[in-house]
Amino acid sequence: MNPLVIANWKMHKSVEESVRDAARIAELADVRHIDVGIAPSIVWQKAIHGTLHGTGLLTVVQDAHSEPSGAYTGAVSFDQLAPFSDMALVGHSERRHVFGDSDELVALKAQAAQRAGLRVVLCVGETREEREVGDGESVVRAQIASVLDAVDANAVEMLDVAYEPVWAISGGDASVEPATTDAIAAMHSFIRSFLRERVGESHDRIRVLYGGSVKPENAMEIFAVSDVQGALVGGASLDPESFVQILEAVPTC
Repeated sequence: MNPLVIANWKMHKSVEESVRDAARIAELADVRHIDVGIAPSIVWQKAIHGTLHGTGLLTVVQDAHSEPSGAYTGAVSFDQLAPFSDMALVGHSERRHVFGDSDELVALKAQAAQRAGLRVVLCVGETREEREVGDGESVVRAQIASVLDAVDANAVEMLDVAYEPVWAISGGDASVEPATTDAIAAMHSFIRSFLRERVGESHDRIRVLYGGSVKPENAMEIFAVSDVQGALVGGASLDPESFVQILEAVPTC
């Protein structure tokens, strides 16, 4: 499978900025050997899907409700977004730690997204406190297991995993130390081994992305790490040229 790199724009950009920047990325990105997705603010989902039509780039949902429809004022379902989307993020660290999404709710969202026909990118990762007490692997294992237990066995191949070490995401805080390549390699190897154990031969249809403050300056080094098959990019994706530099760091073979 091609590596996968996603620009997660979170709650940034007006519709004009979003359309302009998506078009610029589509103009500059070489998608012959890489899958590239853009996750815009949910209110611009349809506009970005239209902008990317025919370019080979994918439109990604940042988050949605776990029910397909109902009396949930202010919520949007994956079913409603599916006509304008190709993939969906579930379990992003901000959803878990800011909005309180539990492993159980993340699993329900993964089910809902796949039922709507979307490929799911499951975000997992441990906090600094969990890592310091030696619980990093067990936390990540539980996060992945909850989704594997919930989704249909035939839908496993509609799943990718993005490892986001919460302790290494700067969010603009210069004091936060990025993850070392050794730390990235160790967790990605663990995730790959766990996937192999749980789903057998299907594990090689699941890409494992890295999502901890990926930038043009460190992208080549991160992509060279064994078992890294792409990236989930936050702040560095807000500038089209910066994001395209990250794409250019992806190995071509």
